Amino acid sequence: MKFNKYFKGQLKRAAQDVFPLVAKREKLNKKITELQAEVKEINDAIEKRQLTIREATGYSVEDLIERTVVDTGKLDKKTGKPIKVTKYDLKYPETVIPPVEIEHDDEQHLMDGEGNELPIMTEDVFDPTENVNFDGNNPNMI
Repeated sequence: MKFNKYFKGQLKRAAQDVFPLVAKREKLNKKITELQAEVKEINDAIEKRQLTIREATGYSVEDLIERTVVDTGKLDKKTGKPIKVTKYDLKYPETVIPPVEIEHDDEQHLMDGEGNELPIMTEDVFDPTENVNFDGNNPNMI
């Protein structure tokens, strides 16, 4: 196919419109590659720092700890900005390991780390039909 002078002119005008966008795309792809490499480095550093926790529990720090930022209600004297405190609390303070939910016979069951079924708090631990004598003076009775 032989191009005529009109088509060649149209092709050149299209190239003038497209090439800046192609250059921008290549620049962004290069940036994406650099950022992906940085994310991989960060993930490797995270894994190295929490390796002992993962080996001991099978879970990452993100699975076991909840990070909360609490406003103290005080202001910084120099900047006037509120002072905040960061707290790291266990999500599962009773067991350290989160319970695993499995489906068996179309029912949901919570299991601990060893595979033992955890009791359903309303049925297995406290029987509402049981006659319980609550003593208001005894602090051990709730």
